[in-house]
Amino acid sequence: MDEFKIDNLKRSKPGQNFPWFRSLEPQETQKIRQAIRAKSGIETQDSLALVTELFGMSTAVEGLNADDEGFDLAAAVSHVRIQPGRHVYVNWYRFDRIDCMSFEDLARYFEDVWYPSSDDIDIFDDTLCWIIFIEHFGAVRLLRLGSESDHRSQ
Repeated sequence: MDEFKIDNLKRSKPGQNFPWFRSLEPQETQKIRQAIRAKSGIETQDSLALVTELFGMSTAVEGLNADDEGFDLAAAVSHVRIQPGRHVYVNWYRFDRIDCMSFEDLARYFEDVWYPSSDDIDIFDDTLCWIIFIEHFGAVRLLRLGSESDHRSQ
C-alpha cells in the first residue's frame, strides 16, 4: 500500500487508522503468478503480458463504475455473484506488488485504497477463480477462471 494513502486517511479521518493489510513478499507474488498462469492456461513468463492477457479475457460489467458516487464494492461483488474469501488480494501492477487485506475492510475503505484516475487494480482471493479489474477511470471488468466450490473442496 502506498504510504501516502495511509497518510491521506489519517488526515481526512482523524483518529481513524488505516485498515490492516500485508504486502506480499516476492516469493509469494511469484507463487501467485504461477498459480494464475496454471489456472488460466496462459504460458507467458512476462508479467505485463500476463496482466494484458488476463484483462483481455475479462468482460465488462455493465452498470458498474467504481468512480460513480456511492459505489459499493460489496454490492458490486454480490451483483456479479462472487463470494470472496475473508481475505482478498489487491494487485497494483504486474502481480509483483500485491497487498492482502480483509474483503470487509477493502469494501469499507475502498475510496481510501483505490484512487480514480491513477489506480488500475485487480482483486482476487485464494481460490483464483475470479479476478475483478477496476480501471483508473472506474470501469469494472470480471474474469472467471473456474468454480469456487471446486477449489474450496480441495
